[in-house]
Amino acid sequence: MCLERLCIELEALGVTLIVLESRGPADKFDRKLVDTLRSKKALSTAVRVEHVAGPVEPLLWIADIVCGAVSQASSGKSTFLTTPSDQSAPLRPAAKRPHDLR
Repeated sequence: MCLERLCIELEALGVTLIVLESRGPADKFDRKLVDTLRSKKALSTAVRVEHVAGPVEPLLWIADIVCGAVSQASSGKSTFLTTPSDQSAPLRPAAKRPHDLR
C-alpha cells in the first residue's frame, strides 16, 4: 500500500522517474504493483520506476539515516533527531556543481 500511494502521489507532483532500492528477487513484487497500477490507469506510462543497488545511489541512504535517527530517539537518544530552531541561520543556495555550469 505504501508504494502504491507513493507512486500515485509522486506522479501527481510531476515526477517522471522513481528510483527504488533494489531488494534483488523481491523487486518483482514492486514491478507487479506498478503494472497493476498502470492496468487500473492509476499510474501512467510517463512514470518510470527503476531499481538501483543501495550502494550505487547515495540518495537512497537518506531513508536509512532518518530511520536510524528515529529509532535512536524512540530509545531516548535524540542526539540525531533535532529540529532547527527559529534562531537558525537562513539557508543559502548551494554552490553550483560542475555539471550545473554547462
